[in-house]
Amino acid sequence: GAAQHIVDDDLLRLLNTHGTALLGVCLAAQGFARHFGGKVEPMEHPEMGMRTLRMSYRYPTIGVYGGGKVVMNHRDHIASLPFRWKRYGSTEQSPFALFGHQKMIFSLFHPELEGTESGRDLLRHFLFGMAHCTPDYDYSAETLVTEMIDFIRKAVPEGNIIVGVSGGIDSTCAWKLFQ
Repeated sequence: GAAQHIVDDDLLRLLNTHGTALLGVCLAAQGFARHFGGKVEPMEHPEMGMRTLRMSYRYPTIGVYGGGKVVMNHRDHIASLPFRWKRYGSTEQSPFALFGHQKMIFSLFHPELEGTESGRDLLRHFLFGMAHCTPDYDYSAETLVTEMIDFIRKAVPEGNIIVGVSGGIDSTCAWKLFQ
Protein backbone atom coordinates (compact mmCIF):
# COMPACT_ATOMS: atom_id res chain seq x y z
CA GLY A 1 0.00 0.00 0.00
CA ALA A 2 0.85 3.68 0.10
CA ALA A 3 2.49 3.35 3.52
CA GLN A 4 5.47 1.58 1.94
CA HIS A 5 6.79 4.69 0.20
CA ILE A 6 6.86 7.18 3.09
CA VAL A 7 10.42 6.66 4.35
CA ASP A 8 13.27 7.91 2.17
CA ASP A 9 17.04 7.74 2.54
CA ASP A 10 17.52 11.46 3.25
CA LEU A 11 15.12 11.33 6.17
CA LEU A 12 16.80 8.24 7.58
CA ARG A 13 20.19 9.94 7.26
CA LEU A 14 18.89 12.92 9.29
CA LEU A 15 17.57 10.59 11.98
CA ASN A 16 20.79 8.58 12.17
CA THR A 17 23.38 11.35 11.95
CA HIS A 18 21.75 14.34 13.61
CA GLY A 19 19.40 12.86 16.18
CA THR A 20 16.50 14.66 14.57
CA ALA A 21 13.17 14.27 16.36
CA LEU A 22 10.35 12.91 14.22
CA LEU A 23 6.58 13.05 14.49
CA GLY A 24 4.65 10.84 12.07
CA VAL A 25 0.88 11.08 11.75
CA CYS A 26 -1.52 8.54 10.21
CA LEU A 27 -0.02 7.25 6.94
CA ALA A 28 3.49 8.30 8.01
CA ALA A 29 3.07 6.30 11.25
CA GLN A 30 2.12 3.26 9.21
CA GLY A 31 5.01 3.78 6.78
CA PHE A 32 7.64 4.05 9.49
CA ALA A 33 6.26 1.08 11.41
CA ARG A 34 6.41 -1.03 8.25
CA HIS A 35 9.86 0.23 7.24
CA PHE A 36 11.38 -0.73 10.60
CA GLY A 37 9.83 -4.20 10.73
CA GLY A 38 6.29 -3.77 12.08
CA LYS A 39 3.21 -5.10 10.35
CA VAL A 40 0.51 -2.95 8.78
CA GLU A 41 -2.69 -4.70 7.74
CA PRO A 42 -6.06 -3.67 6.30
CA MET A 43 -8.88 -3.25 8.79
CA GLU A 44 -12.19 -5.02 8.36
CA HIS A 45 -13.94 -1.77 9.31
CA PRO A 46 -12.09 1.54 8.77
CA GLU A 47 -11.54 3.66 11.87
CA MET A 48 -13.00 7.06 11.06
CA GLY A 49 -14.13 9.96 13.21
CA MET A 50 -13.98 10.40 16.97
CA ARG A 51 -12.51 7.62 19.10
CA THR A 52 -11.12 7.38 22.63
CA LEU A 53 -7.38 6.95 23.05
CA ARG A 54 -6.41 5.15 26.24
CA MET A 55 -2.84 5.50 27.37
CA SER A 56 -0.88 2.34 28.11
CA TYR A 57 1.71 3.95 30.36
CA ARG A 58 3.03 7.36 31.23
CA TYR A 59 6.26 7.79 29.33
CA PRO A 60 8.41 10.93 29.53
CA THR A 61 8.67 10.62 25.75
CA ILE A 62 5.14 11.95 25.33
CA GLY A 63 5.24 14.58 28.06
CA VAL A 64 1.98 15.49 29.75
CA TYR A 65 -0.24 14.09 27.00
CA GLY A 66 -2.89 11.88 28.60
CA GLY A 67 -5.06 10.67 25.73
CA GLY A 68 -8.81 11.24 25.43
CA LYS A 69 -10.95 11.91 22.36
CA VAL A 70 -9.00 11.73 19.09
CA VAL A 71 -9.82 12.08 15.39
CA MET A 72 -9.04 8.92 13.40
CA ASN A 73 -9.05 8.50 9.62
CA HIS A 74 -7.45 5.28 8.40
CA ARG A 75 -8.28 2.00 6.71
CA ASP A 76 -5.16 0.10 7.79
CA HIS A 77 -3.91 -0.56 11.28
CA ILE A 78 -0.59 -1.49 12.79
CA ALA A 79 -0.79 -5.15 13.76
CA SER A 80 2.66 -5.27 15.39
CA LEU A 81 5.38 -2.77 16.23
CA PRO A 82 9.03 -2.98 15.26
CA PHE A 83 11.37 -4.58 17.81
CA ARG A 84 11.86 -2.45 20.98
CA TRP A 85 9.32 0.19 20.00
CA LYS A 86 6.85 1.16 22.73
CA ARG A 87 3.08 1.42 22.69
CA TYR A 88 1.86 4.57 24.40
CA GLY A 89 -1.85 4.41 23.62
CA SER A 90 -4.58 2.50 21.84
CA THR A 91 -8.19 2.79 20.72
CA GLU A 92 -10.79 0.05 20.64
CA GLN A 93 -9.83 -0.80 17.04
CA SER A 94 -6.14 0.16 16.96
CA PRO A 95 -3.85 -1.46 19.53
CA PHE A 96 -0.99 0.83 18.45
CA ALA A 97 -2.63 4.23 17.95
CA LEU A 98 0.23 6.14 19.65
CA PHE A 99 3.71 4.65 19.76
CA GLY A 100 7.35 5.48 19.39
CA HIS A 101 11.02 4.76 19.70
CA GLN A 102 13.78 7.06 20.96
CA LYS A 103 13.14 10.55 19.49
CA MET A 104 10.30 9.40 17.26
CA ILE A 105 6.58 9.60 18.05
CA PHE A 106 3.88 8.22 15.78
CA SER A 107 0.12 8.54 15.96
CA LEU A 108 -2.66 7.06 13.88
CA PHE A 109 -4.85 9.92 15.08
CA HIS A 110 -4.59 13.55 14.06
CA PRO A 111 -3.28 15.70 16.95
CA GLU A 112 -3.49 18.82 14.79
CA LEU A 113 -7.27 18.67 14.42
CA GLU A 114 -9.46 20.64 16.79
CA GLY A 115 -11.53 17.57 17.71
CA THR A 116 -8.51 15.81 19.22
CA GLU A 117 -8.51 16.37 22.96
CA SER A 118 -5.20 17.85 24.17
CA GLY A 119 -3.63 17.37 20.74
CA ARG A 120 -1.84 20.69 21.16
CA ASP A 121 -0.18 19.34 24.32
CA LEU A 122 1.29 16.46 22.32
CA LEU A 123 2.44 18.81 19.55
CA ARG A 124 3.94 21.27 22.08
CA HIS A 125 5.84 18.46 23.77
CA PHE A 126 7.17 17.25 20.43
CA LEU A 127 8.22 20.71 19.25
CA PHE A 128 9.67 22.14 22.44
CA GLY A 129 10.60 19.03 24.43
CA MET A 130 11.86 16.62 21.78
CA ALA A 131 12.80 18.76 18.78
CA HIS A 132 14.07 21.61 21.01
CA CYS A 133 12.38 24.31 18.94
CA THR A 134 12.28 27.77 20.45
CA PRO A 135 8.88 29.36 20.90
CA ASP A 136 10.02 32.65 19.38
CA TYR A 137 7.06 33.22 17.10
CA ASP A 138 4.32 35.80 17.27
CA TYR A 139 0.83 34.90 16.06
CA SER A 140 -0.51 38.44 16.05
CA ALA A 141 -2.19 39.57 12.84
CA GLU A 142 -0.02 42.70 12.70
CA THR A 143 3.21 40.69 12.81
CA LEU A 144 1.96 38.22 10.23
CA VAL A 145 0.93 40.97 7.80
CA THR A 146 4.23 42.83 8.25
CA GLU A 147 6.26 39.64 7.65
CA MET A 148 4.20 38.71 4.58
CA ILE A 149 4.58 42.15 3.02
CA ASP A 150 8.36 42.14 3.70
CA PHE A 151 8.66 38.63 2.20
CA ILE A 152 6.75 39.56 -0.96
CA ARG A 153 8.71 42.83 -1.38
CA LYS A 154 12.00 40.91 -1.16
CA ALA A 155 10.74 38.24 -3.58
CA VAL A 156 9.55 40.91 -6.07
CA PRO A 157 11.76 43.95 -5.43
CA GLU A 158 10.53 45.95 -8.43
CA GLY A 159 7.87 45.89 -11.10
CA ASN A 160 4.23 44.98 -11.02
CA ILE A 161 2.64 41.97 -9.40
CA ILE A 162 -0.22 40.05 -10.93
CA VAL A 163 -2.31 38.18 -8.38
CA GLY A 164 -4.72 35.48 -9.50
CA VAL A 165 -7.56 35.35 -6.99
CA SER A 166 -9.47 32.08 -6.77
CA GLY A 167 -11.75 33.31 -4.02
CA GLY A 168 -9.88 31.26 -1.43
CA ILE A 169 -8.40 32.81 1.70
CA ASP A 170 -4.72 32.62 0.61
CA SER A 171 -5.01 34.34 -2.75
CA THR A 172 -7.54 36.88 -1.46
CA CYS A 173 -5.24 37.86 1.45
CA ALA A 174 -2.23 38.18 -0.87
CA TRP A 175 -4.26 40.44 -3.16
CA LYS A 176 -5.53 42.53 -0.24
CA LEU A 177 -1.99 43.12 1.09
CA PHE A 178 -1.10 45.13 -2.02
CA GLN A 179 -4.13 47.38 -2.32
